Amino acid sequence: MVSTRRCRLRPLTFDINGDEARAFVALQEGFAPGTPYGEAVQHLLKRWEWLFSEKSHQLVQQKQTSCLFRHAAIITTRRL
Repeated sequence: MVSTRRCRLRPLTFDINGDEARAFVALQEGFAPGTPYGEAVQHLLKRWEWLFSEKSHQLVQQKQTSCLFRHAAIITTRRL
């Protein structure tokens, strides 16, 4: 007898919180290509990032944007 039930697989995704998003961005920035282990860490982060839910992707983008503004403010302050 053949089952007619359909198996619905949910894609594997997970949510991260604001602190985890900040940590993710810090790892991206701290291990830039050219730094020791930079390429390996970037590769790992890309492999993990695809698992993030849409909400988590948005959080990471927000943290990246706020980091850019913070860096710009620091550079501007140092120039003054």
